[in-house]
Amino acid sequence: MESGNGTRQAEALGMMALAAWQWAGGREGVPEQGGEGVAWLRDAGGYVFAASGYRQRPESLQEVLAILRAPIGEIFPARVQEDEPLLDRQDRPTIRCEEILGESRAFPPHNSPGRSLQLLLLEQAQQRVAEVRSWLKEGRLPGGSWAYTAFRRFLIEHPFTSDLTQLRVEAGQAMPAEVAGVLVDLYEEVPNWARDEAGHVYPCPRCQWPMAIQEDRIACRGPVCWRQGVRFDRTADDLVPHDWPLPEEVQVWPGGSACVPYGIWRYTVQPGLGELQLARDLQAIPAEVQLWPELDAYDLRVSRNGRDWFVDVKDWENPVSLGQSLVPLSGKELTIVVPDYRREQLDYLRGRGDEKRGFAFTTAGEFFWQVRNHE
Repeated sequence: MESGNGTRQAEALGMMALAAWQWAGGREGVPEQGGEGVAWLRDAGGYVFAASGYRQRPESLQEVLAILRAPIGEIFPARVQEDEPLLDRQDRPTIRCEEILGESRAFPPHNSPGRSLQLLLLEQAQQRVAEVRSWLKEGRLPGGSWAYTAFRRFLIEHPFTSDLTQLRVEAGQAMPAEVAGVLVDLYEEVPNWARDEAGHVYPCPRCQWPMAIQEDRIACRGPVCWRQGVRFDRTADDLVPHDWPLPEEVQVWPGGSACVPYGIWRYTVQPGLGELQLARDLQAIPAEVQLWPELDAYDLRVSRNGRDWFVDVKDWENPVSLGQSLVPLSGKELTIVVPDYRREQLDYLRGRGDEKRGFAFTTAGEFFWQVRNHE
């Protein structure tokens, strides 16, 4: 059950993640005393104190930084299984920090001076996907809804390529040529942090986006991939997997290897994997599933034995932010499906009273059986 204290902790994590990002991004060295970075850090310390019953309110800069560098489970005992901090050993935001920050309502306003260049670039990359949807809706690109579905699915299933020429051919076979041309132009060179000394790239065995190489560790930056154990210890001449088989090495060739930008991977590829998996599970029942109907008005339209369900799949850390983001679907009940490991969020979401606005809430497993048992 998501208690009030659990909700306060989620809010505190949002503020802490923003403080970590402000500390790490857009500044060189230590901010001046009284500067914006220090203010964010001290605000974060106050949130920790209020939400966790911390033994004493952190006051100094070093005390707050120590909290951000400590495993989350040490700060919030109810999250004892979380062994990753918000800042790594180089004071860079960790995967968990990025996950929390990606949905937190603690974001500064779009035009705020406190909004880092990194965040703006992330949003601009994802905005390019939204532009394609608008162009298809307006008829500036051909194909309408089916072309958008093909475009979006292709991005999710091909976030990395070792052969951009072949990718262009495959995209042209999956969607109108004009749409395929726009799609291929989204790809960019694999970043340096994803290439080892020999130039190899290691695609994640789950999402296929290049994994990050950091000293003695190779790991996917995706929070769900990380949760499922996609990380490897790096020795002098080998990789030691935690829970997955070793990924295939892919040689980087100049002008060849490419991947989607971080923003598209974070906000299209990562959630899209969960949407596609639920669609495949439902189709195996069998049920009829339409992906991203009406140019992504919602995620899935599911039909079985004369009944239709209209579904949005939501894997959010913070149920408060999730609840605030919900937009009703005109004239239809919208079923919000959360992963089975987010089951504790249902009490909070159902307790908001959103059923009166046309929402239903369930987990992926429960929804599967609801559709399966509908005769």
